[in-house]
Amino acid sequence: MAQPGQSGDSDMEQALNELSDMIRKQQQLRDKTFKQGQDSRRERSRGKQQGDQSMSDLQQDQQSLRDRLKKLQDELAKRGLAQKGQKGQKSQGQKGQKGQQGEQGQPGQDGDQDGDQGDDDGSLDAADGAMGDAGSQLGEGNSDGAVDSQGKALEALRKGAQKMAVQYDLDWNRFIRMFVERVTKPVPQR
Repeated sequence: MAQPGQSGDSDMEQALNELSDMIRKQQQLRDKTFKQGQDSRRERSRGKQQGDQSMSDLQQDQQSLRDRLKKLQDELAKRGLAQKGQKGQKSQGQKGQKGQQGEQGQPGQDGDQDGDQGDDDGSLDAADGAMGDAGSQLGEGNSDGAVDSQGKALEALRKGAQKMAVQYDLDWNRFIRMFVERVTKPVPQR
């Protein structure tokens, strides 16, 4: 019986490592976006327009990072380490609409935050939404908005990692023993 637990520990450890790497990459992408925004403003003040290709590259990087997060969420759900329920599916639909609306997607962000309550992976859903917003803003050339959304994605990724780490550190064997003991123990009469 220890074997499945060990496998789960290994899966969770891999997921935490993957999430840690994503946090690092998202921070690097945010730094690049910030620098690109400064460079673009500088170039515009000199009468040059050259930042479109760089923004497009940043948008592609953001999308690939978002795809990586979705893959991790799917893997966690497949292994039973996190549940991807109807809230996650519903918020994906909202995010699709939000991407089409561009900056008018602000109300959708509130929906993502509401989805965070009570879900083990709600923070990762919020990170997914913020990454989608950042990608849309990069596509529009809005580096300031993208940096803000990337910051929200970072915060949500960190929260998700923290929740996963707490779940990983929980001593499940001890918890199960205590649960069985309480359930099988007769209720004291008063």
